[in-house]
Amino acid sequence: MDFENIKANPVHRLDVPTEGLIVFSKNKLSSTVLNAQFKDQTVKKTYHAVVRGWLRPETGEIDIPLELDSTGELVPCLTAYTTRATLELNHCIQEKFPTTRYSLLEINPKSGRWHQIRRHMNRKSHPIVGDREHGDSRHNRYFRETIGIEGLCLRAASITITHPKTQEQMTWTSPLTKKWEALFTLFQTQPF
Repeated sequence: MDFENIKANPVHRLDVPTEGLIVFSKNKLSSTVLNAQFKDQTVKKTYHAVVRGWLRPETGEIDIPLELDSTGELVPCLTAYTTRATLELNHCIQEKFPTTRYSLLEINPKSGRWHQIRRHMNRKSHPIVGDREHGDSRHNRYFRETIGIEGLCLRAASITITHPKTQEQMTWTSPLTKKWEALFTLFQTQPF
């Protein structure tokens, strides 16, 4: 294969602090086909996140329009989530709560907007731990300084697409980093 003539076209990107999978296509035609799958919302994306508090209900959808980064126009956005584990620590971060609670979520964004998961969780008052832009600095500091886990607790765990040439369903899964191994251990649960 002549690797010098292959150009990688980004199809699925991540914010810099988000861990996990990104997808590139090898040519313009594949890029067009894959981008259409994302636009038609036929791609299945699964993320993991640690958020402040316990979400109620434990499974649901967040259907809050978000502003486009480019124009500020409100556009429909849908994020499905399932709580996979919860954690309550005997540590007071806010005076009105004697303990601190967190949820480990599986998230499936149905649309793909700029910081969609991060903004949706913040607007539901359950910001992602480690999110410097949309999060809660007190909880971020607690995780960093006391628990020893730094950075944004969000990862693109898996992605399923239809291969642009063979039409085969393909799923890729992101390996766990030491940070995510530590998070699953903290929540006393197995990776899902």
